[in-house]
Amino acid sequence: MPKGRGVGAKHDERRVQIADALLRIAAQRGLAGVNLRDVAQEAGVSVGRVQHYFGNKDELLHAAFEEVQGRGSARIQRLLGPDPAPREVLRAIAVDLIPADEQARDHLRVALAFTAQAAVQPEYAERLRDGYRELHELLALLLRNLGRPEHAAGPEAVAFLALAEGLGLYVLLDRQTAEEAVAIIDAELDRLLG
Repeated sequence: MPKGRGVGAKHDERRVQIADALLRIAAQRGLAGVNLRDVAQEAGVSVGRVQHYFGNKDELLHAAFEEVQGRGSARIQRLLGPDPAPREVLRAIAVDLIPADEQARDHLRVALAFTAQAAVQPEYAERLRDGYRELHELLALLLRNLGRPEHAAGPEAVAFLALAEGLGLYVLLDRQTAEEAVAIIDAELDRLLG
């Protein structure tokens, strides 16, 4: 049975194509530099086509935000083997936050732009808080599975993630190299886990 207009794989592919265009522009100009005309041009479609999939810039930004969140999870999955040990998962999450190539640098620029947006827009802040809560819970569970005491695992999870995010920013600003940042992550894992 044929699919209706706007439904199915083609619809989803076009939405991702347009969101990708927004992310490429945002990586270079920030979110304030994004407009529907430039997104349409970057995606190789008309402004009307962009508006067909996303009614306005806010809807497009929300879709791009969700795309950024989903891609982070997918990248971490690619770093892991089929049955990863808890330490491997901790390391993969932290290393994913270190921009080792230009694509990762672009991703971090966009993620930081959305973080700045969250400082002034409650709906982004709520989504980020939920994401952080889930990630902290996962990290704390991994630390407990590796023998860290229950009362320490939560604060250690927060500190570990903050360290990784801070190092990612340092690498983006050329304060540290990616290799130096990963070495610091490894040293922190050694310290935490013995």
